[in-house]
Amino acid sequence: MRATFDDRPATTFTPGGIRRYAHDLGAIAASLPGHQVLTASTLGLRATAPTEDELELPAALERHGVELFHSPLWSLPALLPCPAVVTVHDAIPATHPDLTSEAFRPLWASAAEEAHRAVAVVCPSEHARDEVARALGLDPARVHVVPEAPSPVFMPRSTDEVAQTLARFNVQGDYLLAVGSLERRKNPDGVLDALALLSPARRPRVLFAGPAAGFDLAAEVARRGLGEHARHLGPVPDDALAALYTGALAVLVCSRAEGFGLPVVEAWACGAPVIASNATALPEVAGDAALLVDPEDPRSIAAAIERLLDTPDLRADLRRRGRARLAAHFTPDAVRAALTRLYDHLELELESRP
Repeated sequence: MRATFDDRPATTFTPGGIRRYAHDLGAIAASLPGHQVLTASTLGLRATAPTEDELELPAALERHGVELFHSPLWSLPALLPCPAVVTVHDAIPATHPDLTSEAFRPLWASAAEEAHRAVAVVCPSEHARDEVARALGLDPARVHVVPEAPSPVFMPRSTDEVAQTLARFNVQGDYLLAVGSLERRKNPDGVLDALALLSPARRPRVLFAGPAAGFDLAAEVARRGLGEHARHLGPVPDDALAALYTGALAVLVCSRAEGFGLPVVEAWACGAPVIASNATALPEVAGDAALLVDPEDPRSIAAAIERLLDTPDLRADLRRRGRARLAAHFTPDAVRAALTRLYDHLELELESRP
């Protein structure tokens, strides 16, 4: 089957997770056995104004004889010359509207219409699949799970690379790492509340890497009297982020809601132990390779942090379990296999249509 994957958000979409997804899945899709998959960028398409996109994208797909178009978002032109697949990463705007930004809600309003136009919907986890099908009123048989894998940039870094990165950010001593935007959904307030419960003598430093997203970390740290125990590094380039993962005592993924939880697998890829929420998709992804905590209970987060600080053997065991779970479930080969199964299925389904 001749298909096109729209990789343009890899260069135009700001949030790291969507950008990486479009880049990495585009690269994997280009090597699917039994299918010829061209990315939108190889067709000469670039991100344009919406009105131009409505014309240029369909024209390019028709010109190149594309039989299936796969969008990593749920945005589709009004007129398409071929069937489409859309990825819907989660149903959080429907299930947790209080955790969804006002700016994003109008975008979600179009999700149901676009998902019903598509011949299939892709989600990154079984949890996301079930919630997306329910929230958008989709036949569950049309919603398929294609897992995510860490970008190849995320691998263990050398001691020198870690030291250079820490010097770049003026970080000394041991630290925990939290990756993602400082939005309420990611629970930076819960992490700070957990730190405040720990005695100052035992309190670790936590580094937050990601956009501010309206949360004033410095003010919240001062309000809790945490001093230098929490710092916001802002957005961090991927090479530096891999070094920060490598050097961390542990990575905190204490989100209130996730459709997948990419920092979990990125941490494993860099050899870091993980503390993750027991909410939404995170237990499914983490399995037995993370300490699970209640994101709404700072005491739960604090207790897990203390356990890791006090137990080097536990940290080593979680590193081992993380590597094993990553290799078993969240590799490019696993993504390629799931995507191939989906495209094989759709090829047969489309061929059987009158």
